[in-house]
Amino acid sequence: MGDRPHESTEVKSTDSGPGRGRALRIAGVSSLVLLVLAGGAAVLWLSTRASEPTRTAASGKRPSVRAPVRLDTLPRPRSAERPRRTRRSPAPAKEREDDGSTGGGDGDRASDAAAAKAEKRQEIAALASEDAELEAALSGDRGPGSGSGEVVSPAPGEVIARFGRLLGSRHAGLDIDVPAGTPVNAADSGRVAISGVMGGYGKLVCIQHTGTLSTCYAHLSRLRVEEGDSVDFGEVIATSGCSGRCYEPHLHFEVRDRGEAVDPEDYL
Repeated sequence: MGDRPHESTEVKSTDSGPGRGRALRIAGVSSLVLLVLAGGAAVLWLSTRASEPTRTAASGKRPSVRAPVRLDTLPRPRSAERPRRTRRSPAPAKEREDDGSTGGGDGDRASDAAAAKAEKRQEIAALASEDAELEAALSGDRGPGSGSGEVVSPAPGEVIARFGRLLGSRHAGLDIDVPAGTPVNAADSGRVAISGVMGGYGKLVCIQHTGTLSTCYAHLSRLRVEEGDSVDFGEVIATSGCSGRCYEPHLHFEVRDRGEAVDPEDYL
């Protein structure tokens, strides 16, 4: 009878051992399953992120980039936002004055231009009034001359007035812009028919080249030939100036056929 309590104790410890081991195994399996699921989810997420660049490259599409903003397409500021314009200060009194006049430089230039035009009109009218006298002096057939009948410009310069109707009168020649003192050359060889002073023409030289063709040179400052002299083509016969009725220094050049004025540009 003294051995029974010992037997019941062994039986209880033997019955509790298998239950405890089963619980530990179940807990371990559950933890392993959770670990596997977490690992699988992580692998799946990483594989999804890694495949995005590949899909983008395979489709050939580039990542969208925001286009730059062009300044010229920006909306204009409203009237209230427009910058103020700086008001220019008035010019000093000295700059607005011109030789004591209140009209300014523009008014003076216009006045000078009007005065020059009036002088030019008077010169052309004066020459036109004396055209008949000069025509009579050179008219008719004067016999054979030494010239070729072909003329060249007597001085280098720009033509500033042409043959024909000009400022209400008939302009009988060309006005060539040359400074005073420019040598004037014979346009063709021939004989000096006129060398002297004639009214609005001022100091004048006319050369007879052929039986009918002659040339005249007016507003001269100095004569270097006399009537009856023979001259060669290109010989210096005078120097230019502004004698007679003259609006500015220049050379007035005429070509005449039987005394009548013709367009020099038809012969040059």
